[in-house]
Amino acid sequence: MDGDGCVWDSDFGVKVHAAASLFALLLARFHLLFKSSSFKRLCEISEHPVVSQHVKSLFYEADALKEYETYREWKGERFPVHWTDRESIGPVPPPPANLSAREQRAYRRSLEKAMYGPQCKYSESRLRKAYAKYKEYLSDQKMMRCHDYYSETLRDIMMQSPNLKSVEMSMEYCLHIRSAYMDRAFAKGMQPPYGDRSGDEPCGVRQLRSLLLGAAEAGLNLQTLGCGSVHWEFFKQELDVLDKTKKAMRSLHSLTLCVSTQAWGQGEYNEDAEVEDDVNFHTQIPWCAAFLKASGRMRDFVTATPVLQSLDISFDSNNPYAPASLEDFVGDFTWDSLKSASVSTVSTNEEELMRFFARHAKTLKKVGLDNVHLSEGSWPRVLQRMRKTLRLESAAFSGDLSSDDPDESFYLGLPPQLNNGEKEIVAMAIEDYLLAGGDGPLFDLDGPLEAWESDDDF
Repeated sequence: MDGDGCVWDSDFGVKVHAAASLFALLLARFHLLFKSSSFKRLCEISEHPVVSQHVKSLFYEADALKEYETYREWKGERFPVHWTDRESIGPVPPPPANLSAREQRAYRRSLEKAMYGPQCKYSESRLRKAYAKYKEYLSDQKMMRCHDYYSETLRDIMMQSPNLKSVEMSMEYCLHIRSAYMDRAFAKGMQPPYGDRSGDEPCGVRQLRSLLLGAAEAGLNLQTLGCGSVHWEFFKQELDVLDKTKKAMRSLHSLTLCVSTQAWGQGEYNEDAEVEDDVNFHTQIPWCAAFLKASGRMRDFVTATPVLQSLDISFDSNNPYAPASLEDFVGDFTWDSLKSASVSTVSTNEEELMRFFARHAKTLKKVGLDNVHLSEGSWPRVLQRMRKTLRLESAAFSGDLSSDDPDESFYLGLPPQLNNGEKEIVAMAIEDYLLAGGDGPLFDLDGPLEAWESDDDF
């Protein structure tokens, strides 16, 4: 049985025909890795006339291996020797006088243990075997890149799975943590896949495109699409390609999109964009922000979902500023059935945010805001207006809620899923106020919680 519950062996076809109903239940969810054998297995499963009709979900764990040129480079990064903090071990005593040769060797070993971190516990022969296996896995992935990431195979799998409703793609453990299935699949190479830094396009672009084009060509009526993470340059593709991907979005009920701004090719950007002196060049936020605002392509992509019920959009960094505004991916679009909306690491202003809530007031029941910056507007007033406009059943607030005018910055802690399920007191008070009304906390983290102005003063 493989990591996602799929039974498998060499006479797979015979066994499936013998117990098709059982396998239909076991194989209702495809789990795909960026490995040719994984694609081959799913292709054979999808060709079964009974089982393929029961497949409802595809999870593509698309991370690829980092490429190392030499064994020395691979070993050095996989099993580095770390200097120990000298202050943590105290002064190193001098060697005693008149040590024997054996005692000198023992002293040097104890000195190395004090000065360095833990040493690699594997033998050289074991590491050489692991490196050979890693090179085998790496060669397989290079071959797949030469064949367009097996896009045609993925399309064929989808063509044979007419009832596929949910597609999720996770990279860099963004949407889901690394699975035990992936751990086992690459264990012999002692190198877990992470991201995709060796392709000719940024991380996640080729993978998400192949999923959406395959779904569109197969004519699937997808209801759920989750992607984390995909580089913002996904929206820089040729317009005709981007338009084709949007055909797979028409029937979506749930969209989760985690967008990466990480740099993947330094020195490649000569586009006109205001770049401040303190820009963190580990990100491409200036170029991302300028492109999304000018092109409107992310907005056109996200709003190609007329029956959407759940929207979750997040970015990975806001240094030196948010990479996108609410307008950049929502505009003035209205979803008639939207029940849940969550955004993270974006900017907006009070009026724009309230217009979004007003357009969806009849249906919206769940709101999540994390690391949201207002160019204009006050958060206490925003929350009062949200309480008047919305009738929520659930609210989640976290991260930094900030504003330029007036100057405000309120830190509400990490999201519960990153904080052992715990919430900050102020975040809980805000959520209680939005759901139940009454007195809410004044944003004064240095003093006691006080009642806000009454609604009559608003």
